[in-house]
Amino acid sequence: MAETWTAATFGIAPALNKYLLGIFNGAGSGRIFRLYKALVMNMQTVQTGYVTGVVLTLQFRLITAFTVGTGTTVTPVAHDTNNAALPAQLLVATAAQTVTDSSIYRVWHFSSDEGAVEIASMDEMEMLMPYALRWEAGAFDTTSIQPLTLREGEGIVIKCTTNSTVGTLDCIFEFTNDAV
Repeated sequence: MAETWTAATFGIAPALNKYLLGIFNGAGSGRIFRLYKALVMNMQTVQTGYVTGVVLTLQFRLITAFTVGTGTTVTPVAHDTNNAALPAQLLVATAAQTVTDSSIYRVWHFSSDEGAVEIASMDEMEMLMPYALRWEAGAFDTTSIQPLTLREGEGIVIKCTTNSTVGTLDCIFEFTNDAV
């Protein structure tokens, strides 16, 4: 079985053209990373009053360049503590500074309103795992559905394309680290 990892970032504020979470397999890693799951959850919670958010547009994109820059590095966590260390060429970050976008796999709209326990609207549903799942390879057919395969020089990002800073989001990637 391939070594499996989770990269997660919590409480991220959206912003126009912000890369909420990205993973990039840099040149010289000697590895292939396969993305099996990507989740985005609305985690805006009641603080001092009700926050009215907006409908965000998010993109799930292939990338061909990635520099953390002023962003924040995210340290993936192994599913097995005996997993070998990840290569230094693997970059995982939120709010990365330099990204070269390529193909779009998926675009979706997402509410940044805060959830309320007494209502079962989409704002609240986005806080539940089944509705937070934005990419899952092979959930029903593991023999013929490929995961997103990240070879050297390739990566994936979740990008916000809405001009809003209202709300907080959690973003999670589950991926494997395989030999070339």
